[in-house]
Amino acid sequence: MTEGDRRASTRYHACIAAHVAMHDGQNTHINVIRDLSVSGAQLLSRLHPTLGTALDLRLYIHHDRPEEAQDVIAKVVRVDRREGDATWPYVVAVQFEKALEGFDLEIAEIAARQAEIYRDIK
Repeated sequence: MTEGDRRASTRYHACIAAHVAMHDGQNTHINVIRDLSVSGAQLLSRLHPTLGTALDLRLYIHHDRPEEAQDVIAKVVRVDRREGDATWPYVVAVQFEKALEGFDLEIAEIAARQAEIYRDIK
């Protein structure tokens, strides 16, 4: 199975803030989402969960409107150690329990805006 075969929906390179907690409600961590789709995400994290762990995520898709944060439950499907990165030592891939209905266009627009900013600073 290739990387593309595992994707249930289009994944966008978009950096978005997220609060992440173990499903038992203990210890909320700030994470950065670096790839996002309506069905899952890839987090840069200090948290090192085990495969299959349920996580509670609060996604700040609209960074300027935190009151509209999206709460989702996700299952850890992959954890990789990032060599040489003390700030975000883990990449945690998660699959959402329920898809983020109606957010595909918004996520694509955020990714496009961020790509344009990145292009301008190169």
